[in-house]
Amino acid sequence: VYDGVSKNPKTEVIYKGVDLYNNSKCQAIIAIGGGSSIDAAKGIGIIISNGGKMEDYEGFGNVKKEIPFLIAIPTTYGTGSEVSTATIITNEYRQYKMFIGSDLIGPKLALIDPNLLVRLPYKIATSTGLDALTHAIESYISKNENPISDALNIYAIKTIAENIAPASTTNCDLEATSQMVIASAMTAIAFNYTALGLVHSIAHALGGLYDIAHGIANALILPYVMEFNIPSKPNKFAQIATAMGENIEGLTKIEAAQKSVDAVTRLSKLLGIPQKLRELNISKDSFEKIAEFALNDGNIGFNPRTVTKKQVIDILNKAY
Repeated sequence: VYDGVSKNPKTEVIYKGVDLYNNSKCQAIIAIGGGSSIDAAKGIGIIISNGGKMEDYEGFGNVKKEIPFLIAIPTTYGTGSEVSTATIITNEYRQYKMFIGSDLIGPKLALIDPNLLVRLPYKIATSTGLDALTHAIESYISKNENPISDALNIYAIKTIAENIAPASTTNCDLEATSQMVIASAMTAIAFNYTALGLVHSIAHALGGLYDIAHGIANALILPYVMEFNIPSKPNKFAQIATAMGENIEGLTKIEAAQKSVDAVTRLSKLLGIPQKLRELNISKDSFEKIAEFALNDGNIGFNPRTVTKKQVIDILNKAY
């Protein structure tokens, strides 16, 4: 049993896990927990099979050998790591979250049981639930979106909007919890093919520099980036608004699209998510570094609207 994983798992966590695996002569890995636990398991598997350092595998397609047999059992909503072919590991020396994507690192088996999530602590339930919503929205508007990913994501958006509050605020609503974890897995299957976008690029930078929980970082930044991206795909943002229960009848395309931002903001406030970066003690002095990290993130190329460093800083200032 390895219980050394923390939020935003760092390279040191991975190497200690590798040592335990090798010293115990293990043959497979079972990851039980949230995205950090499952991502760490993937990272451990990468080093076991491929050797070297975690930074050797940053980006797409740099893992050459399949990891040991991995079973993933999620205990939070949100990450979808149990069905994804990517992992995020923090390089603590660079204060940077590395994206590693490869078909060779996905779990062979995902055991998704809502009974393991029905009594999640409120803050974990809301933040990871909104992480799942962020995945669905970013995948839905990705440059790589396609009809199949669209079907998975729009269903996930509607399902999360309807179920996140009852799933988070009770410890007995098994049906709402089931719907949340199904939606989370569905959108992760979609973003295996579409990747994500600017929200995740900024959230990864915030997590690397400030060790902020990934779900919180995503949830806070999401509406600000949505507003920035509206001109690129107003029709799809209008469809998001409809999926979240907004009435867009009689509105212009841009007005209807803006309703999606309103819906996300209202939901985030209802669930008690911080609305401004200053609430998380983020310093404005770090905005330039956050922007630089965001523009180097593996997801940035899939954002529907091209973004400059100045525009990222402008978004951060609006979110401050």
